[in-house]
Amino acid sequence: MTPAGADYARQIMRQLDSMERDTLDAMARQGQGGSLQLAAVPTFATRWLVPRLPDFARLQPDITVHIETRTRPFLFNDTPFDAALYAGTPAQAKNWAGTRSVLLLQEDVVPVCCPSLLGGKTQLAPAAIAHMPLLQQSTRPEGWTRWFDAQQVDAPRRSWR
Repeated sequence: MTPAGADYARQIMRQLDSMERDTLDAMARQGQGGSLQLAAVPTFATRWLVPRLPDFARLQPDITVHIETRTRPFLFNDTPFDAALYAGTPAQAKNWAGTRSVLLLQEDVVPVCCPSLLGGKTQLAPAAIAHMPLLQQSTRPEGWTRWFDAQQVDAPRRSWR
């Protein structure tokens, strides 16, 4: 493929994906029901949402559900989504333009690590964790800061990886 062809393919991929999804949706419904386009973070989609789809299908057999995993907020006007399922604070939700948020679940956030990093211990004190190499989710840039604050640990402020 030429560089121009590769550029063209990237430009039209979203439209082709949309056409494929709409075609499969029309074939599945055969003129009945409707569809629901959802965006969700991958872990929530696979561990919470997908296991509940059979019950939803029994209650709403004429609705076809499409789920696409996304890790970052987006503009609804640029996508086919009807709703999105994301984790975030009320302040973060306010920054998502043109949306209204509804709390679905509370979550417990806990640090996890490879057992070999514990050095034979069953757990580490929060102050000790503050001095370890830390990985940060790109979707939660303030995650460690908030966790250390909740643990009342004066952790060094640094840019998380």
